[in-house]
Amino acid sequence: MAHVVRRALQVAKASSGAFDITVKPLVDAWGFGVKGSTATMPADDELKNILACVGSHQLRIKGHALIKRSPCTQIDLNGIAQGYSVDVLADLLESRGIKDYLVELGGEIRVRGSGPSGEPWTIGVEAAVKDKDDEAGLSAKIRPGSGGITTAGDYRKYVEHGGQRFSHVMDPRTGRPVNNGIVSVTVLASTAMDADAWDDALMVLGLDSSFALLASHPELEAHFIYVDRSGVVRDTASAGFFRTRKP
Repeated sequence: MAHVVRRALQVAKASSGAFDITVKPLVDAWGFGVKGSTATMPADDELKNILACVGSHQLRIKGHALIKRSPCTQIDLNGIAQGYSVDVLADLLESRGIKDYLVELGGEIRVRGSGPSGEPWTIGVEAAVKDKDDEAGLSAKIRPGSGGITTAGDYRKYVEHGGQRFSHVMDPRTGRPVNNGIVSVTVLASTAMDADAWDDALMVLGLDSSFALLASHPELEAHFIYVDRSGVVRDTASAGFFRTRKP
């Protein structure tokens, strides 16, 4: 847990707060917590009070102790821990001398080498769907060679209030679900944990800010599905997203 929290705080700093594990009160307020959906959306005053508890500046690590400055601060590692779990399994395989593998947990993936056919693993990027229960086609196919591949999106997990959909991806800076035209972000990174954290961060940042950030983070590649100003669904990717990486 200490390893995961430390990395989460590093990504929070590098993303200027777009990724933040202290969003748990927001996740709960919008109906995505363990208690499930709420009948109404949170009021502005409620969000203002919650935001006083949110932010990585509320946390500090001392040895193996995690200390919070405000009693109301809570953490939610859902945006990074699943990727970490994938890395644990992948590292176990590598420690046993296995150099060709695909590990997947809940859509988070890490690959290395080749599949049963002897060809490099081919991974499909899911296309957007109108309803969470719809079967999706593929927006793109990649052969990453090695590394972590994860996707964050707003079309599989959402709540509805007043006929409007609200994504489960929270913007920790505003206290509200992301609503910037980004439908999904798929990230390639050296580890699944890093990809898992950064896909949420790029969802929050939006298209322009994401590409500006990617320019200074050559270890990351990303694919975006988004809705343009005319309402058309499009996709774009960083320059190296479709480049095969060596194991």
